[in-house]
Amino acid sequence: MKKQHIIRMVRWLLILVLFAGWFTLLPRVLSGLLMAAAILLGLVQFGFPVLRRWATGFFVAALVTVLLPIDITFHNAPGPPHFVPYATGLPSREGRERHQRGEIYLSGSCFVFGNEPSYVLVW
Repeated sequence: MKKQHIIRMVRWLLILVLFAGWFTLLPRVLSGLLMAAAILLGLVQFGFPVLRRWATGFFVAALVTVLLPIDITFHNAPGPPHFVPYATGLPSREGRERHQRGEIYLSGSCFVFGNEPSYVLVW
C-alpha cells in the first residue's frame, strides 16, 4: 500500500469513529443506523473506490437525520405503526400506563441531551 493511501484510510477512520461516538450519545436510532452504514461503507470503500460516494451519502444522511423532529424506535405498541410524543424524565403511574397503551414513548432516562426528537415511530 502507498503511504498516501494509508494516511487517507486512517483519517477516514478517525473522522468516522469520532462522529459515531457523538451519535451514540444522542437518543437517535435512525441516525445511529445510518452512521453504522457509513462506517461500514467507509471501511469497505478502500477496496472498492466506487463506494466512497455511498459512504459520504450515508454520512450526510446521518447528519441530517439528527436535525429532524422525528425518529424511529423498536418499541412495540398496540395498533398499527404510528407517531407518538417522546417523553423524558421520571414518569408517573399515568405516564407508564400511557406508554404501555402506545400513547407516548418514554425514553427510559432522566438525561436530556438537548436534541431529542419530538415524535417517534412506534411499531
